[in-house]
This record gives sequence, structure tokens and C-alpha cells, in this order.
Amino acid sequence: MWSLQIFGFEFYFLFYNFFFYSFFGWIYESCLVSFQNKTWVNRGFLNGPVVPIYGAGATIVYMCLFWAADQPVFIFILGMLAATVLEYATSYMMEKLFHAKWWDYSNYKYNFQGRICLLASLLWGFLSLLMTDVLQPFMNSVIEGIPRQAGEIAGYFIFLVFGTDFAVTAAYTLQLDKKLEELARYREEFMDYLEKTRLYETREELRERMESLSIRNMKEGLREKIEGQIEKREEIEGRLHGFLQAFEHRAGLQSKIEKRLLRAFPTMKSTWDENIITELRRHKKMK
Repeated sequence: MWSLQIFGFEFYFLFYNFFFYSFFGWIYESCLVSFQNKTWVNRGFLNGPVVPIYGAGATIVYMCLFWAADQPVFIFILGMLAATVLEYATSYMMEKLFHAKWWDYSNYKYNFQGRICLLASLLWGFLSLLMTDVLQPFMNSVIEGIPRQAGEIAGYFIFLVFGTDFAVTAAYTLQLDKKLEELARYREEFMDYLEKTRLYETREELRERMESLSIRNMKEGLREKIEGQIEKREEIEGRLHGFLQAFEHRAGLQSKIEKRLLRAFPTMKSTWDENIITELRRHKKMK
């Protein structure tokens, strides 16, 4: 397995190249997000210290451009394009699998669907140059310095740990996706009920009011409207109590992995309902 040739590169080399760059990517992302949030954040989808998109991007760029080491402009442009395509594809696939936008460039100029943006693409181009001129020669020497037999044995162990981490994280993320779908459904069903009570004149007015309220202060926020419904007041309060109880119970069932993912991706939004993840974060802080 380790001696398998892939486009002229030995699998053993590509394996360690991928994981070393994934580790460096984790250091960069964790330090950056921790600085932005002023608290330590274990960045990345996986629990271990790796961000695979960096390992995949760096390895793909090197495989495609190693022969052009003396052409910086070519490396910058092709590296930028390759990494941007990979970032877009990763965002799209993760959104389809887990119904969530894990990062969002919507607030940046010249972004496309919030998945990629010009600033990030330019950064990938500069990183491609840095990788080719500085990091890759160092990486080559590190990989060559690993005793082959020990490297192969360690490789099997890394495979096992990485595969287990991926499987466990994916399973818990699917559970989180199911929870977000249920919470979004609870909220939508309660909005449908409130619409029928005519507390608000239009559905748009109702939605704007609901989105401005956190689940915790919903009762207080609707108090004036509810008190105006003398005949249905008791019924509405009962339905509101039932909704809040069900929502809080489901939101309260949080695993360590779920909590870590919410911290690791502070801008993550669910496609079921953009406000649901905000509610989960509020619930965690209130506990």
C-alpha cells in the first residue's frame, strides 16, 4: 500500500504530506479563531488536531505544480484557483450532507454565495507560493527523515485514529442536524399556530417578531399581544408553554462534540432555520 504510485508520487509521501499540512492548517485556524473570539477554540470539523481541507489543498497544489517551482506567477494563479474550487466544493458538500453553512463570507466584498471570496482566494495564492518556496522543501526533509518502517507502522495507527474521529464526528454531526431540523419544525409549527390566532396582521410581521425574540424571552415578548386575546389567552399561554418546554428539552441535550462544533464554527448557520443555532448558543450560555 505505502509504495503505491499516484501520478508519480509514492502514497507514503502523499499520506504524510497531507497530515502534516492538515496539522499546520489546524494550528493556523485555531490560533486565528481563538484570537478573534478571545478564547481558545479547537478549530475544524474533526476533534483531532487536523483540518483536512488544508492537507488536501496543499497536497493537490504540490502534485499539480511541483514542476513549476521557478514560475511564481503561475503558481500563484493556479494555486489560488485550485484551492478556491476545493473550498467551494467542500462548503457545498458539507451543506448538502449536514444542512449547515459552516463558514460564511457574505460580509466580505466579492464573495460568491458566501462560500468563497476574493480575499480568501488571494490568501490561497500567497500560501501556494509560501508552500512551494519555503514549506515544501522543509516538509520533504521531515518526511524523508522518518524511519521508513516506523513511519509505516505509525501510518496505520494514524489511519485508525483519523478514521475513528471522522466516523464519530460525522455521526454526532448528523444527530445535530436532526436536532436542528426538529427545533426548526417546533418553531415553524408554533408560528403557524400564532398566525391562526391573528395576534399579528401578517405572516411577515409575525416572522419578524419571532426572529427578534430569543426562545428564553418569548413569553415576555408576546405578553401584550396575548393579554389582548381575552377568550383565547389561556389556550395560547398553554400552547406557548408546551412549545417552550419541548424546545428547551431538545436544545438541552448537547454532547461534548456538539458543543465543540458550535464553538469551532462561530458563524455556522443551519439551512433549516438561520436562528436555530443562535438559540442553541444562547441556551448553552444560560445553563
